[in-house]
Amino acid sequence: MSRQQPTTATADNTTTAARRLDPESFRDHIEGVRRLVVEEWPDVDPDSLAKAGTEPEAVVAVVVEATGDSKTLVRHHLAQIAEVSGVAASGLEGRLLRLLHTLEGKVEPVQETMKEASKVAREVGEQGREIAGQAEAKVKENIWTSLMSALGLGVLIGLVVGLSRGR
Repeated sequence: MSRQQPTTATADNTTTAARRLDPESFRDHIEGVRRLVVEEWPDVDPDSLAKAGTEPEAVVAVVVEATGDSKTLVRHHLAQIAEVSGVAASGLEGRLLRLLHTLEGKVEPVQETMKEASKVAREVGEQGREIAGQAEAKVKENIWTSLMSALGLGVLIGLVVGLSRGR
């Protein structure tokens, strides 16, 4: 004698084969499940969903509380969502989502480093302008000393070059 598959009534009063909510599959695809849960049940708070963790029954409780649906109906629907999420996550979309999450985690430190580098560059630029202004003021204060120093340095270089050619 064959055993009949349990059925679940849907919102439109039809019956469908009840799906089993597989905890392992659910946990493996939790990010996709969360995204689809929020799309399917807009009343569900994403923060509450995140706090529920990866346990299917905790997620069921959050959805039931937000929507007022029965636990059985929510479990059935979550099983479908986990299945859809698992199929989507196994392909290109899943790889892209994982890459996106990896990159999102790396963007913030790079942005912080860029802000710090920009700040340091501004400070260096300000210090450079300040030093150039000070040097210009010193030259203007001691114009004759500066000119004589430059002239003396030029004569000295000329003598050294001239003597090295004469040998």
